[in-house]
Amino acid sequence: MAERRTTSKPEHLEMAAPQCTHQSSRLAAVYKILPLLLLTTLLSVATGCRREGSPGDGFDFRLGHWTVETTSQQAGKDPVTIRQEMHGRWREKGKSVETITEFTTADGKVLLLKRMVVSLDTERSCYVDTSELSNGAKIIHHTTWDEDNGAFAMQQISPEPAKGSQKISTATRVDKDNFVLASEEKSFGGVTVGSATGKKTRAGKADDARFEELEKKFESLLARSKPQKKG
Repeated sequence: MAERRTTSKPEHLEMAAPQCTHQSSRLAAVYKILPLLLLTTLLSVATGCRREGSPGDGFDFRLGHWTVETTSQQAGKDPVTIRQEMHGRWREKGKSVETITEFTTADGKVLLLKRMVVSLDTERSCYVDTSELSNGAKIIHHTTWDEDNGAFAMQQISPEPAKGSQKISTATRVDKDNFVLASEEKSFGGVTVGSATGKKTRAGKADDARFEELEKKFESLLARSKPQKKG
């Protein structure tokens, strides 16, 4: 498809910003759930993304319409189920993919959206995932593909994970349209503080109309998350 057009907006979201007095409670709720969202976004602690051989089909892993459901649990807290709707399409054929993902609770409440661009780093033989969340956070992952075991592993590059913590995750292919997800987060000394299990299922081709709808929603939420100028 044609290359993505450049706009003055940050790459993906919805409408005019409300008054800043309406932001604090919404942002507090989002930041409270953010650690669970990041845990379900498949982080790992592999050293760098260098590896031998082909980087695998990391583009295929993101192309199309996918649904994701994960149940996460942090130590001492009740489990939380988070659902994702993801649409991925070529940004530049054969070179990069763009995705838009909506995160919701089990009862359908929207938590936040994520826009991501995936490109292949041939020197490191891995994929680089550059993401922006609708609350303004930005994350970079390196993704590798274990061909023997049919599994993806992701390492968070930026922001650098907290010292003394370890996040290990896998997305293991069941067949061409299904993955099993598993992750755990350990503190210094190997104590598990959080874990997640779930599945990722391809629901078909990416819907361009739905992609654009979610993109506008992303832009709107992103605009609301930014501090309002006084005067």
